[in-house]
Amino acid sequence: MLAVLWFSAGQAAASIESIRVHSGFLTQAPPKLPLRSPLMPLRRPSDTDTRRYEVDVPSSVTGITMVIKTDRMTDLNAVSAKSASGADLDQMNAWALKEQRSFGKSLVISFDNLAPGPNTIRFQLKATYSETYWLFVNRAREISSAGALFELNLAPVRERSGEAYALMPEFQADTRQYAVNIPPDQDRVRVVAKTDPWWTRAEVHATGGD
Repeated sequence: MLAVLWFSAGQAAASIESIRVHSGFLTQAPPKLPLRSPLMPLRRPSDTDTRRYEVDVPSSVTGITMVIKTDRMTDLNAVSAKSASGADLDQMNAWALKEQRSFGKSLVISFDNLAPGPNTIRFQLKATYSETYWLFVNRAREISSAGALFELNLAPVRERSGEAYALMPEFQADTRQYAVNIPPDQDRVRVVAKTDPWWTRAEVHATGGD
């Protein structure tokens, strides 16, 4: 259930500013950025290695689109892709888009029919010297309702930075019921629940108190 993508950016030609992975396959170049399709959260398995990233993909998603933003104008030099079976991944599209008010360029690379397992995608920016980046794509093999809640926050709808109501007791992954004191002048609350994997559905039921 692991897809490995590696790509290189030349230090002399360009460096990567950001990497975004969206669900879905594009058949033609997007008219503008950013894309409107759902964004898949990236994570770094190591705080010391900034060239390795991971993303989890549900089984219902067969295609992904990557947007790699560079700090200077550059060209895409080479792209190769293998499916989990080892066959060439033919359904691939790539475009280079120039963003307004930016000296860089965004490379949009879209892949379809990613099979469960180690799909392998490699691309390189045109350069005389290159560094290799890694993106590990964990695509679920089957639809599953299994998931875990690892963070829960309740805050005012117009929350300030870091402002949240205190949960009683403090959050624990195996605790299912909490109490929270909400000021009487607040009739709405913002709930932020983070799950693993990210597409797991979290349901919150609330009851009023005195």
